[in-house]
Amino acid sequence: MSIIMQLCAAYEIAFGVFHLTFPALLQWQDQLSRLSSDNRVVVPTLNEALTLKFFTTAYLYIRLPHEIKSTKLGYSLRVCITLFWLWRMIVQMNRFNTRRSVHRYLTMVFGVGVFLNAASLKYR
Repeated sequence: MSIIMQLCAAYEIAFGVFHLTFPALLQWQDQLSRLSSDNRVVVPTLNEALTLKFFTTAYLYIRLPHEIKSTKLGYSLRVCITLFWLWRMIVQMNRFNTRRSVHRYLTMVFGVGVFLNAASLKYR
Protein backbone atom coordinates (compact mmCIF):
# COMPACT_ATOMS: atom_id res chain seq x y z
CA MET A 1 0.00 0.00 0.00
CA SER A 2 1.37 3.42 -0.94
CA ILE A 3 2.19 5.98 1.71
CA ILE A 4 -0.61 8.27 0.50
CA MET A 5 -3.15 5.47 0.92
CA GLN A 6 -1.80 4.78 4.41
CA LEU A 7 -2.11 8.46 5.28
CA CYS A 8 -5.67 8.57 3.92
CA ALA A 9 -6.57 5.51 6.02
CA ALA A 10 -4.95 7.00 9.13
CA TYR A 11 -6.81 10.29 8.58
CA GLU A 12 -10.14 8.46 8.37
CA ILE A 13 -9.36 6.40 11.48
CA ALA A 14 -8.42 9.55 13.38
CA PHE A 15 -11.75 11.14 12.50
CA GLY A 16 -13.62 7.98 13.45
CA VAL A 17 -11.97 8.00 16.86
CA PHE A 18 -12.54 11.76 17.20
CA HIS A 19 -16.26 11.30 16.50
CA LEU A 20 -16.47 8.61 19.17
CA THR A 21 -15.53 11.31 21.70
CA PHE A 22 -18.32 13.70 20.67
CA PRO A 23 -20.90 12.69 23.31
CA ALA A 24 -18.52 13.57 26.14
CA LEU A 25 -16.61 16.34 24.38
CA LEU A 26 -19.77 18.20 23.37
CA GLN A 27 -21.68 17.32 26.55
CA TRP A 28 -24.54 15.72 24.64
CA GLN A 29 -26.28 14.35 27.73
CA ASP A 30 -26.92 17.89 28.91
CA GLN A 31 -27.08 19.69 25.57
CA LEU A 32 -29.37 17.26 23.74
CA SER A 33 -31.80 16.96 26.66
CA ARG A 34 -33.19 20.35 25.64
CA LEU A 35 -34.31 19.05 22.24
CA SER A 36 -37.44 17.19 21.23
CA SER A 37 -37.19 13.40 21.43
CA ASP A 38 -36.83 13.07 17.65
CA ASN A 39 -34.13 15.71 17.39
CA ARG A 40 -32.38 14.25 20.44
CA VAL A 41 -31.80 10.94 18.63
CA VAL A 42 -30.95 12.44 15.23
CA VAL A 43 -27.65 13.95 16.39
CA PRO A 44 -26.10 10.75 17.79
CA THR A 45 -27.54 8.70 14.92
CA LEU A 46 -25.89 10.94 12.32
CA ASN A 47 -22.66 10.91 14.31
CA GLU A 48 -22.71 7.10 14.41
CA ALA A 49 -23.32 6.99 10.65
CA LEU A 50 -20.38 9.35 10.03
CA THR A 51 -18.18 7.32 12.35
CA LEU A 52 -19.09 4.18 10.40
CA LYS A 53 -18.26 6.01 7.14
CA PHE A 54 -14.82 6.96 8.48
CA PHE A 55 -13.95 3.44 9.65
CA THR A 56 -15.39 1.85 6.47
CA THR A 57 -13.36 4.16 4.26
CA ALA A 58 -10.20 3.39 6.26
CA TYR A 59 -10.96 -0.34 5.98
CA LEU A 60 -11.21 -0.05 2.20
CA TYR A 61 -7.93 1.86 1.96
CA ILE A 62 -6.20 -0.77 4.12
CA ARG A 63 -7.86 -3.97 2.92
CA LEU A 64 -8.26 -3.22 -0.80
CA PRO A 65 -5.44 -0.82 -1.74
CA HIS A 66 -4.90 -2.33 -5.19
CA GLU A 67 -8.58 -2.04 -6.10
CA ILE A 68 -8.79 1.50 -4.67
CA LYS A 69 -5.70 2.49 -6.62
CA SER A 70 -6.19 0.76 -9.96
CA THR A 71 -9.90 0.46 -10.78
CA LYS A 72 -12.43 2.97 -12.05
CA LEU A 73 -14.57 2.23 -9.01
CA GLY A 74 -11.63 2.89 -6.67
CA TYR A 75 -10.83 6.14 -8.47
CA SER A 76 -14.49 7.21 -8.31
CA LEU A 77 -14.56 6.41 -4.59
CA ARG A 78 -11.46 8.56 -4.03
CA VAL A 79 -13.10 11.42 -5.95
CA CYS A 80 -16.20 11.14 -3.74
CA ILE A 81 -14.09 11.06 -0.57
CA THR A 82 -12.17 14.13 -1.75
CA LEU A 83 -15.46 15.93 -2.46
CA PHE A 84 -16.76 14.94 0.97
CA TRP A 85 -13.78 16.58 2.69
CA LEU A 86 -13.98 19.64 0.43
CA TRP A 87 -17.67 20.03 1.29
CA ARG A 88 -16.90 19.57 4.99
CA MET A 89 -14.21 22.25 4.86
CA ILE A 90 -16.57 24.69 3.11
CA VAL A 91 -19.33 24.00 5.63
CA GLN A 92 -16.87 24.63 8.45
CA MET A 93 -15.96 28.02 6.99
CA ASN A 94 -19.56 29.05 6.28
CA ARG A 95 -21.57 27.73 9.21
CA PHE A 96 -19.21 27.79 12.17
CA ASN A 97 -17.83 30.81 13.98
CA THR A 98 -14.36 30.96 12.47
CA ARG A 99 -13.39 33.67 14.96
CA ARG A 100 -13.01 30.80 17.43
CA SER A 101 -9.61 29.19 17.02
CA VAL A 102 -11.02 25.65 17.26
CA HIS A 103 -13.07 26.25 14.11
CA ARG A 104 -10.13 27.74 12.22
CA TYR A 105 -8.06 24.74 13.28
CA LEU A 106 -10.75 22.31 12.11
CA THR A 107 -11.00 24.13 8.77
CA MET A 108 -7.27 23.51 8.27
CA VAL A 109 -7.61 19.88 9.36
CA PHE A 110 -10.40 19.35 6.82
CA GLY A 111 -8.13 20.96 4.24
CA VAL A 112 -5.57 18.26 5.01
CA GLY A 113 -8.25 15.69 4.18
CA VAL A 114 -8.90 17.43 0.85
CA PHE A 115 -5.18 17.53 0.11
CA LEU A 116 -4.51 13.88 1.04
CA ASN A 117 -7.42 12.51 -0.92
CA ALA A 118 -6.82 14.79 -3.91
CA ALA A 119 -3.16 13.67 -3.89
CA SER A 120 -4.33 10.05 -4.00
CA LEU A 121 -6.09 10.78 -7.29
CA LYS A 122 -2.80 10.99 -9.15
CA TYR A 123 -2.20 7.29 -8.45
CA ARG A 124 -3.96 5.04 -10.94
